[in-house]
Amino acid sequence: MKSLLVLSLTSIEEVGISKEFSSQLERMDLLVDWTTFRDEYCSPGTLLDESTKQGLGRLFCHLTGLPVITDNTVWLPQISKRTGYVARHIVLQNLLGELELLDAWNNYFLGSTFCLLDEKADAEIINWGIFWEDVIEFFEQQNLICMPLCRNHQTSSTFLDNVKANVTLSGLAVSDEVSELASLAANGIITTEEALKRLGIIIE
Repeated sequence: MKSLLVLSLTSIEEVGISKEFSSQLERMDLLVDWTTFRDEYCSPGTLLDESTKQGLGRLFCHLTGLPVITDNTVWLPQISKRTGYVARHIVLQNLLGELELLDAWNNYFLGSTFCLLDEKADAEIINWGIFWEDVIEFFEQQNLICMPLCRNHQTSSTFLDNVKANVTLSGLAVSDEVSELASLAANGIITTEEALKRLGIIIE
């Protein structure tokens, strides 16, 4: 994954379609990544409509860890956990740095705790999460609105498709572990291969 940066646009509707969106990605050396990501969702020669491009643009920012600033609103990747929703600490730090709010955040967050995005991974900064409620409350104090880039309450279809291809689902319950792993895979915290490995499924 490349360095985590911040997009600054006039409106969230620009994501995925505007020249400014593409220009900023190009400056971040992410334009090729975006083009490849977008093109993987359609057959060669297929023309994507504006709404689809916008949706894919927001998903790309979500998975890549690119927060977006638009007027008085900040848009962050929202990660689903069993206990609720969290934001990625490292993405939040980039956003706070861009807004020159790091000191204000440190004063606000004094004495609070982090959680881990992936409970089975090391407690490294890249794996830290901040509870979504804390993030919303902080930005409200700064007269800013915090919104999720994607409202994805579903498990990863790619992950579940791979499960179906590798195991017999007859009688297999969707356990908390499967749901957690699917969420981690859907949000780009772990790879699909890592999730399947943890379930003891070998990919040929």
